[in-house]
Amino acid sequence: MANDLTLKTYDPKKVTITLGPILVVGFMSGTFFNATTGEAFELVVGADGTTNRVNKNVTSKEVTITIMQTSITNDLFMVQHLLDKETNAGVLPLTVKDSSGTSLFFSPYAYIMCEPDITYSDGIEGREWKLTCAQTVTYIGGNV
Repeated sequence: MANDLTLKTYDPKKVTITLGPILVVGFMSGTFFNATTGEAFELVVGADGTTNRVNKNVTSKEVTITIMQTSITNDLFMVQHLLDKETNAGVLPLTVKDSSGTSLFFSPYAYIMCEPDITYSDGIEGREWKLTCAQTVTYIGGNV
């Protein structure tokens, strides 16, 4: 195992998210991007104790993008979502790139699942936009 003693830096300002032509801006502090998927393999145990596994060939992911309620991205996402509901033409590529590292997330087929819940308070709230992504390509790397 390599001995990596260098000081690494992650810079959230260098994470870019695009949905088609929309450049996402106004990320909420804390977690602003989350992608979840099912397990890649399923273990199957027979009645006699033999074990095998099934490759589930999972390439879809559920994504949550959290932006501040003040962000113009809310308007752009809302228009995109309304257009999709009316025309069924809302499938766009989604790209997430960490330019301060090597991580990359890409889906050629992403769409907004629903409008976010609406919350108002005496501060700035986050809007959680949920997307479904098909045929994703993900590389989880480190930072430089």
